Amino acid sequence: MNKYSIKPLYAIILFIIINVSAHAEKKISTGIFFNKNEIGSVLKGGIITKSFLKYNGTVHTPDTDTKIILPDIQYIEKDLASYEMISIEKAFFACELTGKKKLYVYNILASAAKLSGMQYYSRTDSKIQTLITNSGRIKSPDNKWPVKDILYSTIYPKTISYFSITDNRFGDLTFKSELYNEGENFILKNVCIEPMEKYFISINKKEEYHLISIFIYDNDLKGFFYYSINAMRIRSNRFLKLGILSAEHFANRIRGSTVHMAKLLGIEWEHKIKAFE
Repeated sequence: MNKYSIKPLYAIILFIIINVSAHAEKKISTGIFFNKNEIGSVLKGGIITKSFLKYNGTVHTPDTDTKIILPDIQYIEKDLASYEMISIEKAFFACELTGKKKLYVYNILASAAKLSGMQYYSRTDSKIQTLITNSGRIKSPDNKWPVKDILYSTIYPKTISYFSITDNRFGDLTFKSELYNEGENFILKNVCIEPMEKYFISINKKEEYHLISIFIYDNDLKGFFYYSINAMRIRSNRFLKLGILSAEHFANRIRGSTVHMAKLLGIEWEHKIKAFE
């Protein structure tokens, strides 16, 4: 190799290093999801909610801004920011991971059956209703024969499973569920693997409805900072303009999910079932 070929070679190596670094997986931390004011709010028991729906606008917890900026991490696809419906929620779950508690939390997140009976406040009917009337693990996307949840004795870095639910607004839906473990942190990513429709109107294609929950454990505070996002592509302007959906409707759905998760962790938040009082 002569001296004239060394510089181009170094340039190529440097480019590769920079490119790999730019796309390196980012470890989750509280600061990625919460600012200082939000941390103070959730530690006092507050729940921060923001919800956007195309043609309807954004609703949000008082004293918070209206912007919904999705974190740049590998668990959240960048194109979700362009979806017609995006709801996020932030909270803090007091939950000390002593003894076998970490495995207990892991099995809660891995369970499809525990989603059954989830409730929410129906803005349309002005009362609490069941959001998920039925939920259970299935053998595979091609074989929807119901199977029991696995009770894990070991925590794995990543597990994949499939489950079906009956949603009170969107009917029967099938999801691919990915559960990740990073140290004391958990990431639960559920993606609908079939197209959705309502009133014989096609809403979206497969893999265009995402339910993601991120649990960041704080050893000093003995609990999880919780960040959740629901994102739905709604391809039909006709469906969006029917007037049956609103940003507040989806805010109450994600709130129902948060309250349900809190209950599974032994925290009674039923009095917080309405996203906006």
